[in-house]
Amino acid sequence: MPPDLKKRALLVKRYITMASSCLCMAAAGSLFSFSVISGDIKKQLSYTASDLSLVSGIGNSSIYISCLLIGPLYDYIGANWTMLCGVILYSFGYALMYLAYIGKISGSAGWMAVYYFIVGMGSTCGYIAGIAINVKNFGATSYLGMVIGILLLFYGLSGTIYSQVYHGLFLGNTSGFLLFLAVSVAVVNMISTFTFFEAPVPVLVPEAIVVEERPSTETLTEVIRDMEVVEDVRDMSMQGSLQRRRCSNSTITSGADSFLKVTGRSAGGVGGTVRSRRATSQTEVSLSPVQILKTPIFWIFSCGYIFMQGLTYISNFLLILQAARGADASASDVAYQNATHMTIISVFQSLGRLFFAVGLDWLPPINQWKTDRSALFLVTQVLVLLPSIILACGATSDAWFYFSSICIGFGFGGGGACFPVLTKDYFGTKFYGTACGFVMAAVPLGVLLSNQVFGLFYDKKADSAGNCYSSECYSKAFGVLSGIECIALVACITLLV
Repeated sequence: MPPDLKKRALLVKRYITMASSCLCMAAAGSLFSFSVISGDIKKQLSYTASDLSLVSGIGNSSIYISCLLIGPLYDYIGANWTMLCGVILYSFGYALMYLAYIGKISGSAGWMAVYYFIVGMGSTCGYIAGIAINVKNFGATSYLGMVIGILLLFYGLSGTIYSQVYHGLFLGNTSGFLLFLAVSVAVVNMISTFTFFEAPVPVLVPEAIVVEERPSTETLTEVIRDMEVVEDVRDMSMQGSLQRRRCSNSTITSGADSFLKVTGRSAGGVGGTVRSRRATSQTEVSLSPVQILKTPIFWIFSCGYIFMQGLTYISNFLLILQAARGADASASDVAYQNATHMTIISVFQSLGRLFFAVGLDWLPPINQWKTDRSALFLVTQVLVLLPSIILACGATSDAWFYFSSICIGFGFGGGGACFPVLTKDYFGTKFYGTACGFVMAAVPLGVLLSNQVFGLFYDKKADSAGNCYSSECYSKAFGVLSGIECIALVACITLLV
């Protein structure tokens, strides 16, 4: 196949995969619509509030825990077979929930939690495969962050999409909605199974470097700006000729480490013009699973996500709002404000994904003047820390609650956008799924710890009926949670330094 035609074919495959991934991600977040049917499930199966919390908690945790299995599975069998596993697990899990709801199989809280865990595993298959294959395909481009941001936007909107489908077509018909979920996720994942293609953009790096001395005061940036790559294009239409092409800073930055090794100089004292005879495609050097676990950066990076706050505020906001409003507050007013804040959080999570995606493309992937991509991860931690401190001070006003919801939504969404790109930067793409699984597997421990802290302090102030109406119900808890968030903040500072 002629080089130009082959290049176009890869381009088409790359964007078909991205479009299919958007569809896949829109289905992968169907678990976020559980709240619209939770009331009917509770009533139909005679669950207590604790039973319902068990089911939803197990389902949400499975998204993280199953990464430890699905991640290495993706590395071993690839995106297409992972999606096929997603077809089976995702659809089978919802089918079991449907059968339990209509009384054909056991519908106890324990068994329903198992069914929902299977659903979570299917969702993780779609998430890992959809993200990982696009990281591989677009990893060498200057717009990887934007690609990931778009995918995560569809993932975040998934719950809203399915909720609207329920209210528009299945209101009061939970059994029909569960059956629809089983069929729809199977169809979407099956489409993605046959429309995922590996079509990575080749990485151009200097093959041979010659240094021409210049005054030592010249900075590395000026040296890199003068780097020129001469390509041998005998395989192309201009056979036998050489084409000299000037590379941009972003292209050469990826080869900066090789440049320093050849010259034997530090970034601060390099002087000279660097020329390369030829640009060649080079396979990215990636860490093996054992190497990932051995490198300190893995543990530091993991701490950033394990101890990152936000979910505790989101999942317990109704209790926080009730405590702040007091016993005399109208139940309908509290419910309306709760729904408003959940919408605000959802919207700003989406905005955070897009905003930080643009920032990820703008900043370099390697540490340069302490302003690489990990700086954005640090910003997300600061955004999440501010509301924790405010609530620790006993804030009760609407203004502070709106500020907190905006910051947590924006910061939490930004953290989600940073994760796929930073994982690729730190550990490469060869064992990308495994790296994701290693990092995400321990996140539920941090979520559980934070929720237990909140519950402990809340219960201490609650009355015999379990209600609590005072800022003290949450202020001390968020004081401790602020300290936990500081662990994540320090981890991000360490990554940046």
